[in-house]
Amino acid sequence: MSNDPFDESVLPPERLGQAAFVLTVPVFAYLGHLVFDDLLFGGLVGLVVGSGTFLYLPYFMYREAAARGDASGFDGGHARRAAVGMGLASGGMVALAGRFVFEEAYLIPFAVAAVLALVVYVPLDYALPAVDAAEGRDG
Repeated sequence: MSNDPFDESVLPPERLGQAAFVLTVPVFAYLGHLVFDDLLFGGLVGLVVGSGTFLYLPYFMYREAAARGDASGFDGGHARRAAVGMGLASGGMVALAGRFVFEEAYLIPFAVAAVLALVVYVPLDYALPAVDAAEGRDG
């Protein structure tokens, strides 16, 4: 028997992250079409933000399960993936905001987004606790 609290779940964390990714891309594509009349730019932003959501959402679900004491023995890669995901999600939002400043450019908003994603990722890679870290448990 596995220690995974989501074994019996209809929607495990990884599947929920995939669903968030699949739903984010068309929403941002439509937003790009509506605001900038550019479906491709919105779709690219949706890919970046959706990828970030896909990466960081399972971390928080596993972290909550570990804080409740439901599971142990999670792999340590969830924290690193969550840091990358938060960097990508924030970078995608900055790319969207950057398009308001650089109206006809594709490269500049995504270059600024990549720099911000790295600025967010590096400290979070060190600061995020492992999923099964003992802090926060009420035991």
